Amino acid sequence: MTGKQNQVNGKSGRNVRPEICAEQKLELAIAKVTKARDLTRLASDAQEQALIALSKPDQTGVSQGFNGSVKGVISEADYRREHRMGRPSRLNTDADLNAFVSARIETMTFKEIAEAVKEAFPPGRRVSLSSIHRWWQRLRA
Repeated sequence: MTGKQNQVNGKSGRNVRPEICAEQKLELAIAKVTKARDLTRLASDAQEQALIALSKPDQTGVSQGFNGSVKGVISEADYRREHRMGRPSRLNTDADLNAFVSARIETMTFKEIAEAVKEAFPPGRRVSLSSIHRWWQRLRA
C-alpha cells in the first residue's frame, strides 16, 4: 500500500503508536479503583470521628450555670398567683434545664434529649420524654 492509500483508509503513511494495550488499561483502572477506595476510607474515618464528637454531650452550660432570662421560665409563686392547678414543670422553673433542652429541641429527638438530660443532670433535676413533649407542645401553642 502506498501512503496515499493509507490516508484514504484513515491511516497515515507513518507508523502510528498503537492504542493503549489491555494490560495498561487494566493497570490504569486498578489505580483509579485504589484511589477511590482510599478516598472512601478517608471519608468514612472522618464521618466516624464526627459521629463520636457529636455523641458526647455538651455540658458547658450545665457546669457554669445560666445567667439570663429564658422564655417560659417562671417562679412557683408566679405559677400559683396565676391560679394554675398542680405543680409547675421542672422545665418551667429550672433555667439551666430549660436552656439545656431549648438548645437541643431543634436538632435532637425527645428520646435523645431525655437521655442527654439523664447524663448531664443529677436525678432530682431530670425530666422524662413525656414531660419534654408536653413542654414543647405548650411552647408551640
